[in-house]
Amino acid sequence: MKPIKLGNGKALQITETQTIRHIGDLLKKYGVDIEYKKYHFLDKNRAQELKATKHSFVLNTFGTKYLLFLTKVNSKNYAIYINRKNESFYYVKTRFSEELYSDTVLEGETVKIGNDWLLLVSDIHLYRGQTLQSITFDERYRRMTKLLNEEYIFDEYVEPFRLFKKDVFDY
Repeated sequence: MKPIKLGNGKALQITETQTIRHIGDLLKKYGVDIEYKKYHFLDKNRAQELKATKHSFVLNTFGTKYLLFLTKVNSKNYAIYINRKNESFYYVKTRFSEELYSDTVLEGETVKIGNDWLLLVSDIHLYRGQTLQSITFDERYRRMTKLLNEEYIFDEYVEPFRLFKKDVFDY
């Protein structure tokens, strides 16, 4: 692992091929694809589809897209930021509930506001080893909100990003 600056703090970049492969295989086991993008651009066909049925959405910025994977490696808790563009893996310290380290995955993007780096969380893919991809976005958003409110405590002295949930909009 190589120490680097990440956001407001420090991280260890995971460089060991075996560890990266293990993390990637674990995510694949749950059906989480690091490169998959769930967003769509708005065009005339999409506008017609949106008019026909109820939809909820979050807005994307041009921030860097990340997955935050809470897992155990060799019986040790790991919070791993995964840059979705270049598939870089960063180990960071965080203050999540112990139970979340049994494979929880959040999705978000980093933005800088003033001097502070934030991770704007937009979705949850796994919760304590349970895949959530088959439930509605509204239900995933409720679970993500509950997690951020009840199972996470921000610690500015150890975390590279302050976590905030993105606002959701109904079309």
